[in-house]
Amino acid sequence: MDRPHRRIVAPALVIALSISLTGCGPGSSPTPSPSNGPSPIQPSPTPGTAAFNLTVVPARFTGIIQSGSKVVLLVSVDGSPADGPVAIDAAVAGGTASVQPAQVLPGGVAEVTVTGLACASDCDQSKASVTIVAKRGGVSRTETREMTLTPEVNQLEQEARSHLAPFIEWLAANRPELGITGATVWESVPAPWVLIVEHHLFFSTDWELDISWHVMVPPSDWSQIFLRHRGTEIAPSLAFQIDSVSGKTTPHEIQAPDGVWR
Repeated sequence: MDRPHRRIVAPALVIALSISLTGCGPGSSPTPSPSNGPSPIQPSPTPGTAAFNLTVVPARFTGIIQSGSKVVLLVSVDGSPADGPVAIDAAVAGGTASVQPAQVLPGGVAEVTVTGLACASDCDQSKASVTIVAKRGGVSRTETREMTLTPEVNQLEQEARSHLAPFIEWLAANRPELGITGATVWESVPAPWVLIVEHHLFFSTDWELDISWHVMVPPSDWSQIFLRHRGTEIAPSLAFQIDSVSGKTTPHEIQAPDGVWR
């Protein structure tokens, strides 16, 4: 009689099979090969430690600062808002400097206001310097701007407001999206002084407005306004012109300049 064939499993195969099954049991998972894992993530700069560049406007004052005049400089920093705010501080010898806002995010614009620069009768062409310091974490940037002073006192506000009136009336009727109307309150701020073209600044809650007019006979007696939105713009974004003030020509839009007048 033939005997049935028996299936014999080698002991080494049983042991290997047992180890394999144990490694795949509940609660365990294969360990991935390092070559198949994700690439190491490089740490990003923590908010408050990222480097930045400081911009102060103007880069250089064009006009002369008249005695007692308020001076407004603009400050911005580059980078991403996620980098965090930068603290701004300012100081000026012989006067007072304030910053609003005292912290600025990249993309925002702070205003440094200098007051109290009184100039005696013998101070003509003397200099005053304002120093602006920006800090975030261990990163610090400093810029200095020099101003030339004159004992002359600015007396242009009344004339500037008369030049401004037709622009305000026209903007209220033709550019209502700007929110500028006859009810808008404007603070008068003398601009640096030069010959031939007079400048004067006005500030509302939302806008910086520089008005200038050409001190010439018709038809070259033009006037212009430049508008910069406060807090978000470091240069004017809108400009309008009256071709002849005496001729009472209608305002029309022109190209805005590259920077503010200072």
